[in-house]
Amino acid sequence: MVDRLLKLLRTIRATGLGDGGVASRSVAESLRRAMLYGLVGWNVLLAAVVAVGDPRISPLLMVALHLLLIVVAVGCLRGYGGIEVCLALGYGLWLVDYLAARSMDDAITLAACWLGNLLYMGSAIALTHRGRTWFPIVGSVTVVAVLVTVSPVWRLEEASAFVVTALTIVVVVRVAMTSLWGLAEQADLNIEQLEEERQEQEVLRRTGDESAEDARLLHDTVVNTLGAVANGVSTVDRADVVRARCRGDLRVVEGLLEGRRGQASRRLTEIGDGIAGVELVRTGLTGSDLDELQDVLAPEVVDALVGSADEAIRNAGKHARAETVRLDLARVGSEVIVTVVDDGVGFEADASAGHGIERSIRGRVAAVGGKVDIASRPGEGTRVTISSSVSGGGPTRTSAADLATDVDGISGRLIRRACWLLSVGAVVVGFVIEAANRPGQLTWTYAMLALVASCLGIAGLASRRTGRLPAPVVALLVAAFPVGFVAAVAGIDFGRTEVITFQAIGISSLILILLALGHLRAALTAGALLVGTTAVLSAVMWADSASYGAVVVVGAAPSLGLAVGWWYFEKLVVRVVAESENARVLAAQASVEVASRREIEAARRRWGTASLERSADLLRGLGTGGLDLDDPGVRAACGAEEGYLRQLLLLSPSSYRMSGWFAHALAAARSRGVRLTIRSGDQDAPDDAAAGAIGGLVLRSVASAAEGADVTVGWFPTTAGTRLIIVGPPTGDDAGESELPPSWRVSRTVLADQEVAEVIVA
Repeated sequence: MVDRLLKLLRTIRATGLGDGGVASRSVAESLRRAMLYGLVGWNVLLAAVVAVGDPRISPLLMVALHLLLIVVAVGCLRGYGGIEVCLALGYGLWLVDYLAARSMDDAITLAACWLGNLLYMGSAIALTHRGRTWFPIVGSVTVVAVLVTVSPVWRLEEASAFVVTALTIVVVVRVAMTSLWGLAEQADLNIEQLEEERQEQEVLRRTGDESAEDARLLHDTVVNTLGAVANGVSTVDRADVVRARCRGDLRVVEGLLEGRRGQASRRLTEIGDGIAGVELVRTGLTGSDLDELQDVLAPEVVDALVGSADEAIRNAGKHARAETVRLDLARVGSEVIVTVVDDGVGFEADASAGHGIERSIRGRVAAVGGKVDIASRPGEGTRVTISSSVSGGGPTRTSAADLATDVDGISGRLIRRACWLLSVGAVVVGFVIEAANRPGQLTWTYAMLALVASCLGIAGLASRRTGRLPAPVVALLVAAFPVGFVAAVAGIDFGRTEVITFQAIGISSLILILLALGHLRAALTAGALLVGTTAVLSAVMWADSASYGAVVVVGAAPSLGLAVGWWYFEKLVVRVVAESENARVLAAQASVEVASRREIEAARRRWGTASLERSADLLRGLGTGGLDLDDPGVRAACGAEEGYLRQLLLLSPSSYRMSGWFAHALAAARSRGVRLTIRSGDQDAPDDAAAGAIGGLVLRSVASAAEGADVTVGWFPTTAGTRLIIVGPPTGDDAGESELPPSWRVSRTVLADQEVAEVIVA
């Protein structure tokens, strides 16, 4: 039997405390702290037993030694010193307690016995590396050897039972730890996968938001300015105003080409500045009021309010042909409200809105958590109402809730698994120890263990679906708790014989199940019944001998202590899981920040591949006066550039990987004189390698097309994957297709002078 146990012990894997993720670290830290608190509590009891008992060694010295161990354990809890020192001191003091006891049936002997059991469990839990798994076995063998050699009351048969007890506890605890660690590691794996998905989604969202804002900025400045020049802006505005606007827009383009936002944060007092063609009437908050409001608003909110209001004013003059626009700013409660009202031609507000309304107004405000209401009818003008919370900043940063996991669920699963493992393990250890201590004897201890095992089986079946116990089962467990204790006390003839074999710890499984499954009131009732039963039995036995009464009290202490310790362990698991989760979320937020900055910089590089240098050259020439605003050729160039930029802006910000390649293709097509049309949705490529492969196919199609040819590209999601369709002149080869992943489906069809290439990206 011992050989089999040793073999099993060698197969149990060892896991370092603190390894793994949230769940694994939480389990390790909670068990370590619970074990140390158990040592503190039990040594307080031992000090009291020694103080009132009659030990062979000076009671004062014994109490001092136990106080020393308490101080060392508290130091370990505070982070001073390793737990190995605490356990080594515990084994030494355990031996001293045994040597101090006057007989095998002494209360000090029983209390010391449970100190040894606690040390076995603590060693198996805390010293998890393979080289230290034998620590409790070596400790128990050393104690046994000294006891048999030095103490006249210890025989080899009795002392050897300690080794069996130690080995059994270590094996059961390590098996239980392996199972518990399996659950924790699975929870950590699930958390890691969920964290990766959430971080990726958050990075994509933030990158998309930044790309969308870049596109809105480009639309509201450069595109509108070039369009105005193309339409003869000098006829409605002063040339110096137009040239100043061109110089400001040049900074926007240069910023995008350098991979940064090319415009400084705006102020609320600047809404409408520099917009020509309408008479702007300002009402509402004064300049000083707006300055105070600016100080309490998030910069993103200010930029959104200014940009969306500017676009509404610009649309009033450009599209609604309004003469007067009224701008009103107000603060109503916790909201700031910007209202733009024009006297233009109006439109059907329910009709499909254009790019300026959807992206530059609605999209910009939605990005900071605000709302937009547009009321308009043909011939009646337009009212645009923009509102945002004063305390809101929109989803511009990753919140803890965005990256949090189900802390309560993780804690609950760990607690329930640990409870069942500990409860079943206590019963198994009890049967093995009783068989080793009193071979061939049928004792009341077996009756207690059988009662507990039966109750555990009933509780397991009853709680299998709901995780809760029905009232009859709760009542059964509560009643069985004191009954089992009486049977355990009967197993040692109520404290008269073989006290060292006293096993009352098994009944604690019943109260642990009640606590773990949420029946706190029932657990308190069971505890109260045990206290009452102990008091009655102790009083009866005390009449015969104070030692008998003390044995009953000491025997009940482990069950009550374990119940209290388990309650603390539950609270500790919840707290440590929450603390570990908070630390993980902070780390995840930092990772998102770093990854977002990296991806945003990569997304902004598309403006460099889009050849915005032509826009910069036009704006530079217009701003410095080198180009004539009224020159037909200049106006035509501005119109062509405006059309090109508007096509770039149609690319979805959400598909930032593909948008860069599509922008590159549009620039290549323009330089070759190829008319390229790209129709795409929000679907992005799965990764950079896939985006490069798809972009390469589009670029090859553009490169093979003759000047003046038409090429159309479609990029849309389907049930089978994302579909790429390229329609244009035949390329004459399948170059690049061999480099595509084998899971992608590729087909080519030639119809007259057009070729249709289709790729399904799995």
